[in-house]
Amino acid sequence: MSPLEGLTKLYKYPDGSKEIEEKLSRPAQNLEAVENVETLLRSPVGVNAAEAADNTTPLKPFLRSSAQMPIATAQGAEGPVVRNEAVYTYGYTYKETQLSEETSQQVVTHETPTIKRPVIVSERNVPSGQELNSLEIEQARRKLQEDRGGLQDQLEQIGVDKSSQDYKDAGLKANVYVDRKNDPPRMEIRKLKGKPARLVWTYIVRSDNLKFPLRRRFFVDIDNRDDYDYKDYVYGVDAPTGGSVKGTFWSAHKSGFSPTPNTESGPLANLRVTRGNQVVFTGPDGSYHFAGPGTGTIAVSLDSPFCHIVNQAGASIPAVRTGADFNFNPSGDEQFAQVTSFKYVNDVGEFTKALFASPSLPVNSRPHLLDNLDVFVNLDDTCNAFWDGESLNFFISGPCLDQVGNPTGEVGVNSAFSDVVFHEYGHGIDDALGRILDGGYSEGFGDAVAVLITRDHLIAPGWKKRSNGNVVHLRDAKNNVQWPDVQFSEVHRKGTAYGGFVWSLIENLGAANSSGDQFEVAKSLIMGAALRNPTSIPDAVLKSFLFDFESGGDHYEVLKAAAKAHGLPFPANRNSLASPSKLSENLLSKGDPDY
Repeated sequence: MSPLEGLTKLYKYPDGSKEIEEKLSRPAQNLEAVENVETLLRSPVGVNAAEAADNTTPLKPFLRSSAQMPIATAQGAEGPVVRNEAVYTYGYTYKETQLSEETSQQVVTHETPTIKRPVIVSERNVPSGQELNSLEIEQARRKLQEDRGGLQDQLEQIGVDKSSQDYKDAGLKANVYVDRKNDPPRMEIRKLKGKPARLVWTYIVRSDNLKFPLRRRFFVDIDNRDDYDYKDYVYGVDAPTGGSVKGTFWSAHKSGFSPTPNTESGPLANLRVTRGNQVVFTGPDGSYHFAGPGTGTIAVSLDSPFCHIVNQAGASIPAVRTGADFNFNPSGDEQFAQVTSFKYVNDVGEFTKALFASPSLPVNSRPHLLDNLDVFVNLDDTCNAFWDGESLNFFISGPCLDQVGNPTGEVGVNSAFSDVVFHEYGHGIDDALGRILDGGYSEGFGDAVAVLITRDHLIAPGWKKRSNGNVVHLRDAKNNVQWPDVQFSEVHRKGTAYGGFVWSLIENLGAANSSGDQFEVAKSLIMGAALRNPTSIPDAVLKSFLFDFESGGDHYEVLKAAAKAHGLPFPANRNSLASPSKLSENLLSKGDPDY
């Protein structure tokens, strides 16, 4: 018996296959053992076949970090075999120039002492070969050298001046300087989503104020010094064993257009906190605890097992430290969008976490798709948000335009608020449970997720402001939309039939005094159907009936009433659910005599 034989089932998906699809844009990896994880990296990285033919220089990988943790033990022929999950994160250089940390590839493996099996291979912000070819690296390097440090000094003065001004504005004193000893300044290639790769001068700025310390990494465009941004790292000389993290965000079910008060402060759960090479996550109350006292860098960021927040408009919001506690205290839409999206992606992630732990996941599901999800906020567009198959994307506030680019007279709010986050995450759930098979159902399911969490039929109050000043919601699940009237409508309109069915179901459960909380019962019925990866709105409704029957429920009548209220087909009687293969023969549709 091989050491891995007792672990075989742990490497397989429910269908028994040895294949798993990656988190982002790579083809599915076959789970064969490898000796060197670097063989799994795309080569040449950032270059497709056509670009490679143009003699594009490939990126060269280097290991940024690796970590292991035990996740299972099985009995082998010679005793217990421990299986570890290992995470390898790689950075890259191109023509001897390092790419900034936003570009990476990550390999997750399951390992025994003798075998490594890849589970996920993902990549983030890898430039195309065309982008790399367009960079005038040698010219920039000569420019930096020939100016005898003058250009470098000018680029670094930007970070010193900005940070000094921030201390001054806060009424504080500090000597601000560039850290040349611990992390010397250098030229890098920086690639962010939706933006071309560019050459930047990057460096760390520190201060001597130990009560209100500062550590920032600046990125200044070498060809345009007015184009810069920075990352804020909060640190301390002393590192206590624990503290808390909180933030201020737009309140649940409210937006930047909602009547005040429309913000609140509270703990930020699941947030990543580091001390040196130690990593912990905050609990539900926002508290964090390290194992024992220590010294070293403490840093907090809007990262969690559920999401990674990326501000497309500029710098990430810094946290203010008081002792061992941290507070993300935003000012303006740009910063509110960052904290708000973090708060509600984590909320909906917790709300649906049990779904992905179900033993009934579809064989083609991708439960890791929503792990550490990229969430891009403040994109330079208005009046929308979207799921693109690998990330959530939210827009800034501004005038709405019609399909040909003419102003509609309405103004859209910054879309990174609770209801829109819940809706877009709903698309991600549908995608992770076996791909989005029907746009109308996916839109309706996104609305259903929002309704089940907010417990209100209005979806996204405060979505737009009209020319008369009135603020309106996005959609209303309390509707009389009929199937099949909307069967061939635009997908959002089509989806309102399913949103209406869900709200009618919730109301019917309440009126019937169903055992258990009506929203929790509805959640069970709707998510039970989602686990079966519906192919249409009628299919989703039918699968709620089947889930209820197969789990021993008694909700046939309330499901029937909800379906009938929106013209959707339903099983003629409860007993017909015992024969799913013949169910199509026992469905009643709108227009049938017995409907």
